[in-house]
Amino acid sequence: MTSTFSEIEDKVHLRVVKWLDLVLPAAHLLHHSPNEGNRHINFKTKLRKMGTQSGWPDLELFVDEHCFLPGIKAAPIFLELKRTKGGRLSDSQKVLADRFKALDYHWFCCNSARSVRSALIDLIALHESEESDALLESK
Repeated sequence: MTSTFSEIEDKVHLRVVKWLDLVLPAAHLLHHSPNEGNRHINFKTKLRKMGTQSGWPDLELFVDEHCFLPGIKAAPIFLELKRTKGGRLSDSQKVLADRFKALDYHWFCCNSARSVRSALIDLIALHESEESDALLESK
């Protein structure tokens, strides 16, 4: 049985969150805004009126300023997760990426725990271990 694109992206997302749980400093907040999926138009309209924005990144990461590496601006970190093969940004995701960057926030599009590590390794102090390394290697 083949997986849908959504199921594949969900697997990436779950692995990334599991890896982040292992490596992030204690002084952090991680949040997923469930903005994806098919919903009734009335519910989508309600969410939009309540402030939900199309293209909002999958994960929002807030880290204590003391956890940022020297010379790195302490700012929110936004992660958009895509499947490894064929994942692409929507127009609304591109617009928001530009807006986050204009605000001097950290925004990354990643397709694996390894690519999230590459994005974060030069920003914040990570607490890596054999267990977290194993998540980078396994598929």
